[in-house]
Amino acid sequence: EQEDIVRDLKFMKQNYFENANKPGKWLAYKLKKEREKRIIHQLQDELGILQNNEEDKKKIALKYFEDLYRQKIIETDKIDQYLKTDRMSSIEEEKRNILNREITLTELKE
Repeated sequence: EQEDIVRDLKFMKQNYFENANKPGKWLAYKLKKEREKRIIHQLQDELGILQNNEEDKKKIALKYFEDLYRQKIIETDKIDQYLKTDRMSSIEEEKRNILNREITLTELKE
């Protein structure tokens, strides 16, 4: 057991010595793996077809974000009508006072 620990420690020191503070195959491998995780392999277009081509994926993403951030016409009449409906009933004066008073220590303990 102790020999295994010594061997593992020696291997760790050797690995650190070989790969520390210099870009090498190990670092390139790690960066490649990270880059592969972030790649989007396919995107679905409007017709539901999966696209693999880089140019097609760019067009799909561009169209998606253009649609997402396009200024939409806001119908203020509908907003006013919604706000005028009695969706939120008013709070009674007594309940409003209870909600607005300071929080007591007993309430915090509960």
